[in-house]
Amino acid sequence: MKTTLLFTAILAGTACNIAAQTRFVGEDYMRYFEWHNENSQLEKLYTPGSQLHAFGEDVKVYRYPDQHSEVLTKLQDGQAVQNRSDYRNVHQIQDGEINGYRDIWFKVCTDKGVTGYVFGAQLAKGWRWADLTGDRKEELVMLGVSPSPRKSYSDIRAEIRILQGNQLLYNTSIPGLCVFEECASSPMLRILNNQPYEGGIVVEASTMTVGCFTGIERAFFYWNGRQLESVFHAEYTIDREYDRQAFKVRDPEAVRTMMCSYKNQDQSFNPVWDCREIQTKAPVSPDIQKATVRARAR
Repeated sequence: MKTTLLFTAILAGTACNIAAQTRFVGEDYMRYFEWHNENSQLEKLYTPGSQLHAFGEDVKVYRYPDQHSEVLTKLQDGQAVQNRSDYRNVHQIQDGEINGYRDIWFKVCTDKGVTGYVFGAQLAKGWRWADLTGDRKEELVMLGVSPSPRKSYSDIRAEIRILQGNQLLYNTSIPGLCVFEECASSPMLRILNNQPYEGGIVVEASTMTVGCFTGIERAFFYWNGRQLESVFHAEYTIDREYDRQAFKVRDPEAVRTMMCSYKNQDQSFNPVWDCREIQTKAPVSPDIQKATVRARAR
């Protein structure tokens, strides 16, 4: 945890001005902090030699940690690179700003042997592999900073991107979720299997913010087989909800349809769902449909 807090607080002085998290968190939340760190991938993000992933299309690798320096190559969305940064002396870590987002530079090496610098906001802050489509092939699910330029100070957006091979299968924006370095936040991406029913999939994108202000912000999305549905988003330390949506699910085992909504979290900080079966009309056979049409025509 100490390593994580060290790097997420690099720009903590600027982060004090971020208004998304506005309450101090005391000892009551320490157990959550430990759980969050265990389930996040921040250690991989800041460990020399670890594998990182480009976030966005045509991510540039620069000769120096400067967007005005020579572009050595461009990375495909999700392309893996090796982290070559040295974090032993935080005073040597350089930061910058691109598209209105402030983050640090990462020294990386590509699979072609090209070594250069990638801006932190153009690398995934969390990534998981999961079979979302049911074809027994895993898709790459990534959480990162929205590639869209930031239009104002309050315009803060994260994004989830789902790649199938080299193709972007789906992406969705998360307004207000601050995952770039300036926020001094610890992002976390999780794939929750068998929720809210056996065989269902829920994706969680969350942040734990440390520094001048501390907060816990969590967003949950239900994968309906085609896209992610935003079902709950809240700042837990101040009990502020940003989004809550009931969503329809179909249990393939029980052959029933349910309407579910977020209820609360259990002792292990996993979401608890309130699901109720809803009545649906039984399908009408083609023969009955034809007979009905003939009867109405008489």
